Amino acid sequence: MNVLNRLLQILQTQAPAAALGLAAVALVGCLGRGEPLPPGPAPTPETVSKVPSEAELVQLARTDLIALWELSLKHYEQSYHDYTCLFVKQERLGDTLGAAQTIRASFLERPGGVKLQWLTGAQAADIIIYVAGSNDGQALAHPTGPLGPLLPWLRVDPAGPLVLGTSRRPISDFGFKRSLEIFLATDRQALAAGELRLEDGGVQTVEETGRPALLLIRRLPPGKGYSAALNRIWLDQQWLLPVKVEGYDWDGQLTFRYLFKDVHFNVGLKPDDFQP
Repeated sequence: MNVLNRLLQILQTQAPAAALGLAAVALVGCLGRGEPLPPGPAPTPETVSKVPSEAELVQLARTDLIALWELSLKHYEQSYHDYTCLFVKQERLGDTLGAAQTIRASFLERPGGVKLQWLTGAQAADIIIYVAGSNDGQALAHPTGPLGPLLPWLRVDPAGPLVLGTSRRPISDFGFKRSLEIFLATDRQALAAGELRLEDGGVQTVEETGRPALLLIRRLPPGKGYSAALNRIWLDQQWLLPVKVEGYDWDGQLTFRYLFKDVHFNVGLKPDDFQP
């Protein structure tokens, strides 16, 4: 069933009191907002961690990938408070490789605000907002389509079927830091099991942005729960962040491609920027 149709069906089949309550909440524009934590201080030159040289990065990638991920995480935590970007994603869901989607993204580290606004390729929703600790753990979705302006914002499980029916990852997994944490956990598991194969990609230019990046290439075996057989990860040489990621399955098919471009860090986002 088309996901938008499913959203409409949910609205139509709710008990009248619940439906009226949802519409009233939408009209006053609150949708059960929680009390967000105050943003942390923006980084200063004294708190931004030193970026290794190109030679040091290449050597670290060859000899200790876990240390490289840990260094990237530390650099992120010390250097970045928020960011905006254009996020381009293309994913295979089932047997179908979808078209690329372009999304304007905003991210606030504390309290964990994510706002995604589709510029191209919108499916069930054209805007999704998720703030950790607010809205009873639910994301807020604005339905797309011709009836979208007439419909209230909906609460959806950030890792539920309505989200994962159109995306490989929940919205709560969005962002640079979460990606680094996933890479670190995966590689720790694979190294402990003796299942990780690395290839030296050296320093490459990201084709879409022209930025120099360390290309990390890893291969993983089938049947062990890994999300891809082959990953290509472009780690930005200056930012130490994964600005492009590709995954291929064990038949050599593209499974996902993610690209971060036009990235702007520490722009002064506030909790109010993550409200409907």
